[in-house]
Amino acid sequence: MDRHPWTDHDFIAGDPCLDFLNTVGDSGKTRTQERLVDARALDDWALARGLISSHGAPASTARELAAALALRERLHALFASIARGEADALAWEAVRGDLAAALAVSRLAAPDTLALAAPRLPERLALAALSLLHDGRLSRLKECARCSWLFLDQSKARRRRWCRTEVCGNRARVERHYRRRHGGAAS
Repeated sequence: MDRHPWTDHDFIAGDPCLDFLNTVGDSGKTRTQERLVDARALDDWALARGLISSHGAPASTARELAAALALRERLHALFASIARGEADALAWEAVRGDLAAALAVSRLAAPDTLALAAPRLPERLALAALSLLHDGRLSRLKECARCSWLFLDQSKARRRRWCRTEVCGNRARVERHYRRRHGGAAS
């Protein structure tokens, strides 16, 4: 299996939880192109995102990968509904148990801070989601107009539409140009 080479272009969401949710997707709204193909790919992503260090962190297991991927889809359902202004109660119910389990194994990251840490990556990701839910930035949460990626719109006017203008924004402009020139829908 080929592993995805993680770069800064993969971390556009403005939050580690959202970057995690964006580890799957494609050029449309379906979420079929999986980039976390095995436990090592999950660790490579977490290392690139700065959630784990290159030494001392235990390797994720296949079971933890499965837990992380299931968590990712539950979190995506919740945060996508929030981005659409719908705050899905069923999605919240599905995520609540994950957050409670992560809190149960969490500890203070340092004695003089309220930041939480967890021993394993799935719990760390759940804590990142909890932080995002409570840190006051959800009003900036958006879903790309073209794909399923989520991001925090940090623009002053809050008019960002695409995850990355050079990818989804460009595809949208090309489709719009095609429709104008050919008088129909792009294929």
